[in-house]
Order: sequence, then C-alpha cells, then structure tokens
Amino acid sequence: PQIAVIVNTLWFLSLVISLISALLATLIQEWTRDFLRDIQRRTPDMAVKEYAMNHIFVRMGVEYFKLDYVTSLIVALMHVAVILFLVGLTLFLYPIHHTPAIVVEITGFIAASIYLLFSVMPLWDNSCPYRTPVTYLLIFIGWAVMSATVTLFLLSWVLWESLLVNHDWTWVKSFVPKLLVL
Repeated sequence: PQIAVIVNTLWFLSLVISLISALLATLIQEWTRDFLRDIQRRTPDMAVKEYAMNHIFVRMGVEYFKLDYVTSLIVALMHVAVILFLVGLTLFLYPIHHTPAIVVEITGFIAASIYLLFSVMPLWDNSCPYRTPVTYLLIFIGWAVMSATVTLFLLSWVLWESLLVNHDWTWVKSFVPKLLVL
C-alpha cells in the first residue's frame, strides 16, 4: 500500500539523517580535539609571542571555516530526523489502531510545543540560553521582514517627497528606461 511506502521512506530518511549526524558529530569531536592540541602545543624554546600567534592562527581557521555552524547543522539534522521518525510512526500506527497513534501524536504535539516555546524564549530575553535552529530561523525571518519594511517605508517616503511634494520627476524619467532594459 501507499502508506507503507510513505512510512518506510520517512523512517529510512530519518535513519540516514541520524547516521550522517552521528558521523558529523564524531568528526567535530575529532576536529575540536585537534584544535585543542594545536593551541596547547608549546615547546620550551617557544616564545610567548610565537605561542600567541599560533593560537590566533588556529582560531582564525576555526572562525573562517565556520566550525560552529557545522555544529549547529548537526543539531538541526537531528531535529529533522526526530520529526520524520515521529511522523512516520504516527502514520504507521493509524491503520493498526487509533489509540497508540493518538498517544504518539499527542506526545509529539506536546514535545513540539515545548520545543517551540524554547525556540521563541530567546526572542523576548536575549540572555535566555534556550536557542534552537528554529530560533535562528525566526531571527532571520524577523530581520528580513524588518529590513523589507524599512526599505519600503524609505522608498515610499522618497517617492512621496520627490514626486508629490517637490514635483520632481527628472530622476523617474532617467530611472524607468533602465528598468525596462532589465
């Protein structure tokens, strides 16, 4: 049946994402161990300045290659894997019996509600440590909406001032042909 294909697809996708997350987590652990070893490497004849430069050089590599973003990616992948698994489990249980399916669905809903609560708490208090990948997504969406709003406000203000108040249409006459070329 079609539901079996959907359930198996969700579960296998969840499994693959979990395995990828586990692999990335072990790699990050190894990279972090290498980082600590590299910044603590000091020979008796090494000057403090040389030691500091080595520390800065290694730290710049961590910053440049965004090691913290890869760590956040692992967390996001695990969240996706759990969601896929729970959706697949709910779809699997409904044809068998509604009671366990509803219990899994309610438990998943409660967990998702707590997760969303933890995700939005840092939006009200910046010192709140409960950040999730959804928190950063919400921050990005809020920033994009605010930027678009400010841009539209400034553009409408410029249009209002130049066209309706000052009756200056010269810049529009030079700007419109450029738009038509695009």
